[in-house]
Amino acid sequence: MARECYIRPTVHREVICVDCRADLVIEWRDASYTHIEVKVGDADLVKTLPTAIRVEERYSRSRTRRSDVVLLLPSQLDAWAQDCARAPGMHTRVHSLSWFDVAIALRSALPSHEGESIRWRVWAHAFCGAVEQDLLGMRASGRTDDWAAMLGFRDLQMAAALLGLEGSVQCSTQRRS
Repeated sequence: MARECYIRPTVHREVICVDCRADLVIEWRDASYTHIEVKVGDADLVKTLPTAIRVEERYSRSRTRRSDVVLLLPSQLDAWAQDCARAPGMHTRVHSLSWFDVAIALRSALPSHEGESIRWRVWAHAFCGAVEQDLLGMRASGRTDDWAAMLGFRDLQMAAALLGLEGSVQCSTQRRS
């Protein structure tokens, strides 16, 4: 898709279809659309496929291509795989992304957006930080020193991956002096 297709899409929230509600539908300038279901703690993942079908029925007259995406917490990925095994066609039709994927993509895209306004970059950094903070289980309460004590090695590995430093986190038994 050419870059100009991404400029000023039309975004619809909570789109009502026949017997369901889609979280987001983005209409792109090239006559395609993206349907996104945001599943934050929603255990009913199987309804994603019927919702995708209803959204297609609603938009197929005006849009020529579609994509369907479900945005999941990392802890929901196993349940998604199980539901895909029970719902034929869901895995091939609906692309799954985790908030971890979103955080990594956003963090890696931030340095390349020098043409964006300072307001956009500040909001993007804040959003990215909020997503990463949630992924690491670090709520806004408490002091940052307390957070450091709570982080285990697995959390440090996740933080390193979010920052693109995956190969640099190693166990060390040496103490700093």
